[in-house]
Amino acid sequence: MAIVIEVKNSDPCLKSKIRCDALRVIDQFEKLPTAKLLAFFDDEDAPFFRDKFGPMNRGQWVGLEDAGSYAICEWPDYIKKDHLYPCGQGTRAFDHVIYLFGATSTDSAGRVMTFAHELQHFSQFGLNVQLWAENYLLLLSMHLPEYEVPSEHEARIVAKRVARRLCGDEAIDRYLERIIAEASSAAESWTDQARQNAAKCEINNLKFVKNLDCDVPYNLADETASAFRRLSEHREHLQNVLEVLRNRGALFEQVDLQRYCGK
Repeated sequence: MAIVIEVKNSDPCLKSKIRCDALRVIDQFEKLPTAKLLAFFDDEDAPFFRDKFGPMNRGQWVGLEDAGSYAICEWPDYIKKDHLYPCGQGTRAFDHVIYLFGATSTDSAGRVMTFAHELQHFSQFGLNVQLWAENYLLLLSMHLPEYEVPSEHEARIVAKRVARRLCGDEAIDRYLERIIAEASSAAESWTDQARQNAAKCEINNLKFVKNLDCDVPYNLADETASAFRRLSEHREHLQNVLEVLRNRGALFEQVDLQRYCGK
């Protein structure tokens, strides 16, 4: 298996349970990329991820070959030295990482749903990188709510479907109600505007997931084409964002707006 599961936890029973749940999630995927993936379940919050991805983030997939040096140098040593670069800076042991925060890792429904969500992003990237790049452009353009970006919509469908299979409908409904309440409380208590906005966006995301029918078929390619057609009036801005992305790496060279938006 190209996926290595690492659980950082001092409780051996909980550590075993987390690992078992991770394996059960992986078994729900019929096909996964062959790239080397580290699935890391933390018992604390790595400052790099909390600072970069926000106070409401529960987990993150990172493709290391495209993430740039910042994604490596700010990993905590217990991930960077022990797993990513066990032989020193010269050789990287993994191509991708899925990281789950401590609170997410220790919550059964949370870790199953979050891990399935991030594993779907890993799959999207590894099995059709051009389609992934097109959706990343849609995400960064910010013309759509996050959950309406097709790759995010699909990841939410897959995550909810897997979580319901493994945890049951009632457990997932309770989990979603609880974290919606937590996000609502955070939005009311935080005085910082950026954190308030993050909480409000998270509430919208979670309500979308709660009402999502995960049994309806979803074609990522067709939905991506439809999203670009709906945003054709923003063609100039999309092109500007695309040029910025092309300066970051070769993954975006094959993205062609004419394919969807015309000349």
